[in-house]
Amino acid sequence: MVSGEMLNEIIKVLAYTKFGLEEGEIESIINEDILPSYIETVIITRPIKGVCPDPEDDISLSCAVNGKSNVIVSGDAHLLGLKEFEGIPIFTITSLLESSSIS
Repeated sequence: MVSGEMLNEIIKVLAYTKFGLEEGEIESIINEDILPSYIETVIITRPIKGVCPDPEDDISLSCAVNGKSNVIVSGDAHLLGLKEFEGIPIFTITSLLESSSIS
């Protein structure tokens, strides 16, 4: 699930130099090839604020809560440090794949 704010954050992260993506490649991922097939848009009616030291991390929490997610998957240290938020467990992709407790 993704909100408009989260989509903007995804674009920002994909632009990090470490990924080596050019603008056209990012646009392709966002608009055509990858994300549209795998995402569901969530409208944020209950924003979450002030939970994480980085306000942009609260976007993920807002999206998860408003979208009634079963799990949050992230590599972000602030989110992972919470371990769970409002009953929603927070995993790295590796720990999620290793976990047998996800329903």
